[in-house]
Amino acid sequence: MRNRRQSNVMGTVKTAQNRQLPSSGTSLEIRLFGPMTAQIGGKTLVIASKKTRALLAYLVQREGVDIARTTLTGLLWGERSETQARASLRQSLSELRAALGEAADALAATKEAITWRAGAAWLDTRTLEEAAQSEDPVTLGDAAGLFSGDVLEGMAIDEPAFEQWLAGERERFRLLAATVRGRLAKSAEGAGRLEEAVAHAQQLLNLDPLQEHVHRMLMRLYAAQGRPDAALAQFERCERELSNQLGVTPDAETAALARSIRARRREERPRKDVKPVPAMSDKISVAVTPFANLSSDREHGFFADGLTQDIIGALAKISDLFVVSSGARDLTSKDARFILEGNVRAAGSRIRVTAHLIDGQSGRHVWSERYEGDLGDIFAVQDQITQAIALAMQVKLTSGDMARLWEGQTRNLRAWEKMVAARDAFLRFNRTDNTGARGLLEEALAIDPGYTGAIILHGLTFWWDARFNRAIAPDDSLGLAEKDVETALKLKPGLGIAYMLRGGIAWLRDDHGKAVEFAEQAVSLSPSDAHSVAFLAMLYMYSGEYEKSVATIHHAIRLCPHYPSWYTYYLALNRLWMSDFSAATELGELYLRQEPDEPFALVLMATILAFHGRKTEAAEMIKELLKRSPDFGTTEIRLSQHYRDPAKLKKVVAALRAAGLPD
Repeated sequence: MRNRRQSNVMGTVKTAQNRQLPSSGTSLEIRLFGPMTAQIGGKTLVIASKKTRALLAYLVQREGVDIARTTLTGLLWGERSETQARASLRQSLSELRAALGEAADALAATKEAITWRAGAAWLDTRTLEEAAQSEDPVTLGDAAGLFSGDVLEGMAIDEPAFEQWLAGERERFRLLAATVRGRLAKSAEGAGRLEEAVAHAQQLLNLDPLQEHVHRMLMRLYAAQGRPDAALAQFERCERELSNQLGVTPDAETAALARSIRARRREERPRKDVKPVPAMSDKISVAVTPFANLSSDREHGFFADGLTQDIIGALAKISDLFVVSSGARDLTSKDARFILEGNVRAAGSRIRVTAHLIDGQSGRHVWSERYEGDLGDIFAVQDQITQAIALAMQVKLTSGDMARLWEGQTRNLRAWEKMVAARDAFLRFNRTDNTGARGLLEEALAIDPGYTGAIILHGLTFWWDARFNRAIAPDDSLGLAEKDVETALKLKPGLGIAYMLRGGIAWLRDDHGKAVEFAEQAVSLSPSDAHSVAFLAMLYMYSGEYEKSVATIHHAIRLCPHYPSWYTYYLALNRLWMSDFSAATELGELYLRQEPDEPFALVLMATILAFHGRKTEAAEMIKELLKRSPDFGTTEIRLSQHYRDPAKLKKVVAALRAAGLPD
């Protein structure tokens, strides 16, 4: 029975009816790239069963096609009898209709077939497919950011027929994403937009690190930027990838390019009459132009001016942004990487504000939104719109959707400002700033007691104390963190970031199984939260699942445009335990540059060097560490590094002690 039904999996009934059916008219959005999400009007649908989610994904991917019930039962319930499989299908369809609510009419069912009405939902996969047929850079650019991971990343249902279909879809969309990125990279390189071209080429290698022509492109781009060392490091990475995965060496064209770059580097001599060009800030620059008053009433001009100044002030509180205030509206990429502009229009008792974010290099509109409010309380409206625009800039330019899930859980501008400052302080990872962050969060919660993002970050400050502050009893701090989790879940059951913190608490109590379970639940509930994804990657690393951890961190990086440095830290540790000392050293050095004052940056480098047999250099790192932090010892290592395998911790402590780290 199994073989007979599975042979029908890729078939349909009434294939002539592969037609475009009317849209259901709902605001349903379904994202299949990365962990699957479905939303109606911004509200996430809860679909508990994996097979029901798999059913929805399969149906929407074949929208407008009548799919035989036997096809679906063979796909998802191949081991069951025909009667049992049909009953399971009916149950899944019932669950799906209940989850869809008002959008349930997207499903059309007969006794023989199921159809997902074409156009009933916005699909990220369909958008990418359509963009891959285009040469328009705006269309390509808009679509490129949709590919946040493989189709249905993390989904496994142990059904060979479904897994076979899914593997084909994943490969197809990786190729489509590479097509889009490739066109963008070539366009940017041809137009001389080197930084943009580099970013697209790096994304191409994330999709497939064996694309030798992309390695060559990056070598050319780095050389054109005057960065020969980066170009040659790219060649070495190309050599390593090809050797490790294919057992071959780079082709003659790539090797010749590397020789040419080396030769030019040797020939170049610094000129005394030329001053070095200062490095560009790592921060993303945004110029805010005066919002235009499109109303006839001069009073609204004052509102526009005040709104502009408030937006500048709010954006200036986001540490990853460099904000340029400009009285001019005719700006270019020389002024800033991005330009925020807008206008104000009033009608009766309502006021409407439209804002646009423009790429200063390409002139492309990358974001646009409209806000409305009641003129009866003009200052409250101004605060609400300021906070909404500032949050949108966080989402688009720095933290990705993580900002919406953390900082964005309030409508109060002052509470948001406290939260932004608190997160910045917390991420400095030292006792003084951790205590300061907690105080700021308590101020935010005094303004908005239901601010769940602030509650969980408040709990994380206690979790940090339990992990890194040996002056405080860990159990006491974990108890306080647990209270914050309970408070947040009472306010918002199913809050993903609460389960992330719950996983961190279990991990510090050495319950690694529960820790991973809670963290995976967090990612399932909030799949676009880069912080929860990276936190899960950290737990995978300490559990010894290094390949899984690396893949998960790279997914977090895709979700977060300007990701925090601790992602680099765990990439380096993974590579160390995978015995990839070259990559571990490169990442460790990068983390040390990112966090030069962080004691654990020196500990990381000392550990890498010690494992690699470079004992003298490891001892130098420990010597520098003790010069800066005389009280630092192996106690800090034991307190903070909870490996599932105790032998791992013993190896780290022994290596650091041999390098001179005291107990």
